[in-house]
Amino acid sequence: MILMTPRLELWPAPKHPGAAEAAKQFAEWLSDPEIVRYSEQRHKSHTAETQLDYWHSTATVEPNSVHMIQLLGEPSVRIGSVAARVDTQNNTANVGIMIGDKSAWGNGYGFEAWECFCNYLIIEKKIRKIEAGCMSLNAPMIKICIMYGMRHEAIVQDHFLLDGKPVSKHLYGKIAR
Repeated sequence: MILMTPRLELWPAPKHPGAAEAAKQFAEWLSDPEIVRYSEQRHKSHTAETQLDYWHSTATVEPNSVHMIQLLGEPSVRIGSVAARVDTQNNTANVGIMIGDKSAWGNGYGFEAWECFCNYLIIEKKIRKIEAGCMSLNAPMIKICIMYGMRHEAIVQDHFLLDGKPVSKHLYGKIAR
């Protein structure tokens, strides 16, 4: 299902008509240390082939999903992706987002896509709880969680290593009401 906001379209990644071209772009983003600084993707090597493999893996099979984020009416202007891993036994979804296009940073697109995608999961997929985790240094992700009304639920001390130094993991959650 294609999701829309006033400025964005969110396309299921494996069904996007430009998936092969987009895979190259995503591989470039995922290979950029600045873009993946706070992501566990920084530990992996990425190519267009590995990106296509990911989009056609169990990560995108219902109930999980990965959506490309693109500017409304501009199918070739992709700016990132948002994904959900669904725990069907507990009816929760762990959601993550990447805005890979640096020129899109700071324009509110991340929150706009996050809100649309999470609301879709709650309303259409009947998910009872949205969850997210991030590094304590990832201010943009923390801001998205707070703006979406997620509650800070826990800190996992020294979970990550960033530049050889321990960094805590922050966990957020929002129960659908």
